Amino acid sequence: MKTTVAAVRGECAQLQMFIGVDWAGRPAVAEEDAAGLVSGSTRREVDQRAEWMAHLRLTEEWEAERERVRREAAQTARFDVLRRGVGEPAAQSVGHDAAAAAVEQFEKKNPAPTYGGNATARNWVFGVVDKMRSAVT
Repeated sequence: MKTTVAAVRGECAQLQMFIGVDWAGRPAVAEEDAAGLVSGSTRREVDQRAEWMAHLRLTEEWEAERERVRREAAQTARFDVLRRGVGEPAAQSVGHDAAAAAVEQFEKKNPAPTYGGNATARNWVFGVVDKMRSAVT
């Protein structure tokens, strides 16, 4: 299959490949880059990287929304109990239970984004443990 110089230049620009010059001053790409262009492997890698980055953005947004739901449920339940004159330890316990129920409900209604059939979102419990560890250190 023949192609034009303009088409190769355009593909190289899209893939952010350097176009240099050969010994005769003609436009040229490195041998490895040329092999990637011909086989299509470079295009597949670039497309896969873009898909992965989009998945990471979606996952980050999903995790942030899940955390917002958790915090809102915990605070609402905790403040409701405190307004009734119950002590802080009991209010915290009620808040944790409400947060766990809210997260479970959120995850049922809004499944985590998947990539290749696998969810990569962090488990809520591990996220809490990581935050506790970072606060201590």
